[in-house]
Amino acid sequence: MQNISIKRPTCQTVLVALAILALCAIVALYMAWHPSTKKLHNSIAIVEGHHYFQLEIDGKPIVFFSSLNADSTLANVALCNDSVMNIVHRETAVWVDRFPLLPSCKGCLLTRNHVDTVAASAVPAIVEREKHFLDSLLQLMQREKEELAYYLRVHGVQDEGYNMIADYKRDHDRREHLLQRTRQQLLGIGSGEKVSIRRVSSYTALYNKEGKRSSVRCTPVQNDEGLLLMQTTNQTTPEGARAIFKHAHGVAELAGRAIADSVAVPQPIINGHGAWRYADGSYYEGHWKDGKRHGFGFSLSEGRLRVGEWKEDLFKGERLLYTNERIYGIDIARYQHEQGRRRYAIDWKRLRITHLGTLSKKQISGSVNYPVSFIFIKATEGKDIRNRYYAADYAAARKHGFRVGSYHFFSIKSTAAEQARNFLRQAHFNHGDLPPVLDVEPSNAQIKKMGGPEALFKAVRTWLSLVKQKTGVSPILYVNQQFVNKYLPLAPDIKRDYQVWIARYGEYKPDVRLAIWQLSPDGRVQGIRGNVDIDVFNGYQEEWQEFLRSCSFTSSSI
Repeated sequence: MQNISIKRPTCQTVLVALAILALCAIVALYMAWHPSTKKLHNSIAIVEGHHYFQLEIDGKPIVFFSSLNADSTLANVALCNDSVMNIVHRETAVWVDRFPLLPSCKGCLLTRNHVDTVAASAVPAIVEREKHFLDSLLQLMQREKEELAYYLRVHGVQDEGYNMIADYKRDHDRREHLLQRTRQQLLGIGSGEKVSIRRVSSYTALYNKEGKRSSVRCTPVQNDEGLLLMQTTNQTTPEGARAIFKHAHGVAELAGRAIADSVAVPQPIINGHGAWRYADGSYYEGHWKDGKRHGFGFSLSEGRLRVGEWKEDLFKGERLLYTNERIYGIDIARYQHEQGRRRYAIDWKRLRITHLGTLSKKQISGSVNYPVSFIFIKATEGKDIRNRYYAADYAAARKHGFRVGSYHFFSIKSTAAEQARNFLRQAHFNHGDLPPVLDVEPSNAQIKKMGGPEALFKAVRTWLSLVKQKTGVSPILYVNQQFVNKYLPLAPDIKRDYQVWIARYGEYKPDVRLAIWQLSPDGRVQGIRGNVDIDVFNGYQEEWQEFLRSCSFTSSSI
């Protein structure tokens, strides 16, 4: 047998091989420490954190909220953690390994450590501030509740938006109840109890898998030099995710980059129907066009409810639909009897409203042929003028079963006391009659001549007070829309204490609480020659009956 000799490697060959291996290791380590841009890009994920806070007493949560407002009050308070609105933070993350060359982590990511904590020393002051805030908010909500209830009382399901307002009121009542319970929880905190605020968080890792967005739940495991190390709940790096050495160049910078920081609230509607609550707390629900309120909708702001048509974010008003279900009336004076030298009688048996006037567009369902439910008759003017037809018209209207009221036309040429005495001498007030009315229509120049709005309202208060004292019934104030806009805010007591009857001849209903709206001066009434002022009561049959019960005269003539 032939002997085969094996040549052993020389020492020099071994050294060369080791040198090559060392060089490869150095290159690999260098590439691990300095990954390419493509490798960094392939390692990117997004960590989405959902956070809310809970106010705890001795470790037991009593109130949940989304965050702290700028004034250190609780935002989006809830009594159940399932209903609290979460704050969403999205941060860039990087899939990482512990060692530079080995797959040495099980589903680990490195991301920015989003710090959002409340110092224990600040909690008592926050609780006290929240109590005061809830007190003021509940007062506002009470005013809103009254506005909503009033709207529903004077409207019906046939009115556009009625069901929308009814649904909102139910939600409003639930929110008010929640805030009242929250306030009681805060008031019940004892002086010896430990109060703290703790953040509750949950996290999801978002990544691309074969060109599609995938997700996996993850949890924080370690704070690492201002960064947060996360791990997937299944402790597995997803297929296709490229993990790199966590201390590699650029990883910390990439992981610390914030890509978004947003509150999980609905976004404003651009077009179509939707709801939006503004930063100041005001609310709008209705139609939008190009991001602006446009079309039908309702707004609730600073305790004031506005329902109707909007145009490019401006409120135009409520456009009524005129039907047989509404309560219509008329107001008359000597002009319904005199036209030039001719004299005309009223045919009381034939009274029917046949036309609502031509000064504005009106939405009418069916034909106009409405019964007259009430009549106001001018009795007096100034200190000594009386309507020569008043007594006969009053007697005839009552005889034919109409609800009747009497009004006085205010003059700047005599004192309020003199005018009240004139009215009380001439007007009749019998059982079932409507409240007395003061018609106030001075021009700007006349108001200035009187001594300004203060002098005018002093006289108006005198007349209203004297007539109320003598008749026992609170009078109604008749004014026009311009007077309401310019002067009535200067007399909040009158606006608060007396019902208002407004003359406004546009297509939109007056944007104030009112008893009666004079919607046209040129209506037509069967049985009366010429133009007639047409009025509509602010409400339907149920509210009309309540108005008659609470405001009509209940005794015989004074």
